[in-house]
Amino acid sequence: MSAPELPGPGDSHRFTTIGHQDHFLCSPLTEARLDELVRELTKKAKLGPDSLLLDLAGGKGALSIRIAKQSGCHALVVDGNPHFLAEGKQLAEAAGAQSQVEFLHGDIAELETAGKLPSNADLVVCVGARPWPRADSNGDTGSRAGREETLRGLFALAAQAGQVLVGEGYWRHAPDPEFAEFLGDDEDELTVREDTHPTMAKALGFELVHALTSTQAEFDDYDGRFRANLKTWIEAHPTDPEAAAFATRRDAWEAAYLKWGQSSFGFGWYLYSRGQGS
Repeated sequence: MSAPELPGPGDSHRFTTIGHQDHFLCSPLTEARLDELVRELTKKAKLGPDSLLLDLAGGKGALSIRIAKQSGCHALVVDGNPHFLAEGKQLAEAAGAQSQVEFLHGDIAELETAGKLPSNADLVVCVGARPWPRADSNGDTGSRAGREETLRGLFALAAQAGQVLVGEGYWRHAPDPEFAEFLGDDEDELTVREDTHPTMAKALGFELVHALTSTQAEFDDYDGRFRANLKTWIEAHPTDPEAAAFATRRDAWEAAYLKWGQSSFGFGWYLYSRGQGS
């Protein structure tokens, strides 16, 4: 498989695309544990050749490609980063899954409004993203929907017997105030713990079917490779018009991660079904 072409200066996806160059999955999970998750999802969501998987903010489609290969289902991967999708198409072809996995570029909320997303998926996946803008009477379109609004939105795209997989970051302990200020998190996000999402989902009438937690080693590997990819690219492109700004951004994040993030970040994978009456 040929190396994907990286975006040029001015592309809003450039920084994250460079950082994720060698990431098969843009989330903290090893290949072995991803395969474990795929087996559980295929079994618990009862996926087969007639099933539909909808993967929102699915990046390169690594999860969908593996599920499609194991279950025989059809998958639709939706993402706003065209560079991730282009690489995903190559990965699907290399895996022999190009006839099963489709890739769609665009804003998820806009695609749904336009009727371009299915509303009968057997499994809806959304990892590390909040696809919809927050409903704001003041017209603020910069913030994203919260956990409850997002989970309801995901189930709206699932069949009645369908399930939803959410990948959600959380805090292992209350973050240092200086780190919280660095991240710009609001008060609601600063109170998220490992059981916050399942507790919220249960109150909404959704049942937790399966849960998986990323390990510290997985988080360190994911973040370390992201920072290393950026450093390598910056050193190889010293005259690029964005190299200096990217270096400042990368270095600030590395210092913050090693000082605070490494000890406080966690990431959970939660599979839900509709409970009785939901």
